[in-house]
Amino acid sequence: GTFDDNSQPTEKFEQNLDLIEYCDNNGLDKYILTWLGPEYEYKDANNVKQPTIWVEKNIANYTESNGWMLGSYRLKRSMEEPYINAIINHLKLIEQRGLSLPYGICIQNEPMGAHIAFVRPAQYKRLVKMLDRKLTENGFSDINIIAFEPVSYQTMYGLAGDRGAKWTPPSGGTSYFFDFSEFDFDPEFKNAVDIVGVHTYDAPADRTVSATFAYNYDTILNRMGKRKWMTEYSLCGAAKTAPENGLDYDIEALFREITGLLGDVIWAGNSAWLHHMGYYANDDLTKYGFAYSLTGDPNKAFTNGLVFGPKYASERVMKKGNVYNTLQAIFTNAPAGSVVKRVTSDWSALNNSYGVLADLGAFENGNSTVVVLANQSTDGAYITLNNLKGTAADVNVVTSGTYELHKTEEKTISGGSASGIFIPAKSVSIIVSK
Repeated sequence: GTFDDNSQPTEKFEQNLDLIEYCDNNGLDKYILTWLGPEYEYKDANNVKQPTIWVEKNIANYTESNGWMLGSYRLKRSMEEPYINAIINHLKLIEQRGLSLPYGICIQNEPMGAHIAFVRPAQYKRLVKMLDRKLTENGFSDINIIAFEPVSYQTMYGLAGDRGAKWTPPSGGTSYFFDFSEFDFDPEFKNAVDIVGVHTYDAPADRTVSATFAYNYDTILNRMGKRKWMTEYSLCGAAKTAPENGLDYDIEALFREITGLLGDVIWAGNSAWLHHMGYYANDDLTKYGFAYSLTGDPNKAFTNGLVFGPKYASERVMKKGNVYNTLQAIFTNAPAGSVVKRVTSDWSALNNSYGVLADLGAFENGNSTVVVLANQSTDGAYITLNNLKGTAADVNVVTSGTYELHKTEEKTISGGSASGIFIPAKSVSIIVSK
């Protein structure tokens, strides 16, 4: 939230300061600060992209009366500088408290969506350039500006530019491929942006379209010398499949999470990947479609893939889920600083090419190679992995039937190769050389 009178922070931001202080005292390396958007009084209620306004009324203190106005109201032109000044004031307050400043900041979450304020390209560029100038003027030039952060790759074109290259979504109509031409048209805007951020909630079903998104994002931004970060994803935005429909929800959720991670970092080339929302502590989780569990107990709800929790938060019963355990295994063996590797494969069942979802990828961490493989097919296979580091490899697998990542075998590495590795049907495997 912005400042109530441009000098005193809101109660919500005081809570953020407490959180930053807690993290500073518990090993925080770096964090980013994204503004959800301007407060209600900063926006023009008569300038609306869509007539529908959605307000989450049953979350305490988030109502129309205190400025939490979701919908497509636009930031008033006259309030652009006060809004940027409010962001600068927040940074000053963090500094005054003796807390670590953010590594990067973004002026608004998902600005092309209908969350807080709909932003047109011309206004977005004005705001970013103004923020860049004011960061320098106030001694905050070391803070990186993160741009865009749309809900998905395909919604980036509105702010990044498209030069008119079209595609047809499955739902019909016309949409556009992005090409970051707005950077070409406005060098000051390009120079102001340090990191391009993206959220990856909606993955296109068409592999050709998916490949174009990942290719454009990776190659054009590499040519421009821009860093790329995936700054928000969680299963709260993924399609939910109930077990009674004949599919194993837990393994399907894990496939979406892991293929998204691999697509984002292996093919789209994001050098950072940030998970969002491990547990949503709303009183009634069933309204969000999370009322699924491995036990079939309707009082135990599945929440965002990271943890299992109660249907009602007051029960305070949670346990780690497959997505949590699998991500933990990947990040433990391939921590920040690991080198990303693309892997060639002759297994036709795998999606292993440019795309925002992928089934195969690897990381090198010192003398260890970590291979991650999602086999979404109904057939298992024995495979050989080449160019591995080390002398032996642990094979860790989670399947539709096991519900738990576990070591299945250890293979000897000879001449950089490990052969006879069994990959079960409907499984995610993590092979770690040592």
